[in-house]
Amino acid sequence: MEVLHKRTQPKWRPKQNALYQLNETNCIIWVESFSWETCQIDGRDVEFKKIQVYAACSQLPVDPPTNCIHMELGYYIDLPGKKEIIEKNDMKILQEKPFPFFKEGQLPLKILLEKIRPESWKCTEDTNPKEISFRKIAMPIEDSCPFSFDKVGEEDCTFYFKATQEETIELRVPYKKVLAASYSGSSAQLVNVQPSKNRHKESTPADTYTSMMRLVSTHSDSSSLSLKRDVQLSQQTRCNESSQVPDAALRDGEEDSAASSSDKLVAAGLSQSQKKTGDESLTVKQP
Repeated sequence: MEVLHKRTQPKWRPKQNALYQLNETNCIIWVESFSWETCQIDGRDVEFKKIQVYAACSQLPVDPPTNCIHMELGYYIDLPGKKEIIEKNDMKILQEKPFPFFKEGQLPLKILLEKIRPESWKCTEDTNPKEISFRKIAMPIEDSCPFSFDKVGEEDCTFYFKATQEETIELRVPYKKVLAASYSGSSAQLVNVQPSKNRHKESTPADTYTSMMRLVSTHSDSSSLSLKRDVQLSQQTRCNESSQVPDAALRDGEEDSAASSSDKLVAAGLSQSQKKTGDESLTVKQP
C-alpha cells in the first residue's frame, strides 16, 4: 500500500464480507468506494472526490430514424467497475471528463445545456440546468439527468453541456456520435437474430459412401483394406445407434440397406483396384 502523508488518509469504515486475498507477504483488499480525499489548496486542507462526468445515449436501435433523441448526463465514481447505470441501461458514452467534487459548502452538481449549434434540435425539457444532489455523490449513489430533443432542422449540429460545482467543465457532443451509437446498437441486434451461414449440413449415407469411395480409389491395396474395415465399423455403429430410437425404425432399414450396398460397392472398388495393380505388375515383368 502506498505511504500517505499526514492528514491525507481516507476515512475508512469497516464493512462485513469485504473481499480480500491474504498472501505470505501482504494482504490485498478490494475497495468498493473511497470517502473524501484531502489535498492542500492555498495553504488549507480541502476535501474532495474524484468523479467522471459523462454524456451518453442508448444503444437501442433507431429504425426508422425518429425526430426525437434522448441523452443522459451524469457521473460515476472514478474507480474500476463503477459504471452501473451505463452498463445496466446499455448506454454508450459519447464524452466523459474527470471532475473534482468538493465537500465544502455541500453544493450539488449542476448540469446545464448551454447551446446547440446550429439549432437543428430543440430541447424539450422544462428544467435547465438539472441538479444531482450533494448527498447522492457523498454516499455515493450513481445518478444521471435525462435530456430530450426534437428535430427542427436538417443540418448537422453539436450539443454543448456544462457541469459545474466549484469547478466547471464543458462537454461537447456532435450529433454524428449519437447517430453512430444508435446504428451500432441496431447492427448488433441484427447480428443476433440472423441465422448463422456457417452451419454444417448433416451428412447422408450417400454422401458418406461417395467420400469413402474417393478415399479408397486413392489408396494402395493394404491401406484400402484397412479403410474398408473402418467404413464397415462406422456404418455398423450408426445403425446400432439408430436402432435404439423406436420412432426411427423405418430409417434403420434404409440405413442397413445403404450400408450393405456400400459394402458391396467398396468391395467391388477394391477388386478393381487389386486387378489394376496386378495388371500393372504383369506389364512391368514383360521383356
